[in-house]
Amino acid sequence: MFSKYYRVEGAHQRTGSGPGLYPVKCLVEREGGYINHYTEARVGAPALIYFEFR
Repeated sequence: MFSKYYRVEGAHQRTGSGPGLYPVKCLVEREGGYINHYTEARVGAPALIYFEFR
């Protein structure tokens, strides 16, 4: 998800430039922090994605 030009499976039919979260990760790490994500599955609804950074 934090790789340059990462595309999630099934997103290749959509348009977009592709930088995504890569620049965010670079900025956070440059300042000495970190960024992570985790998902929460939900029954009958799309999963939620949470981002944590310090």
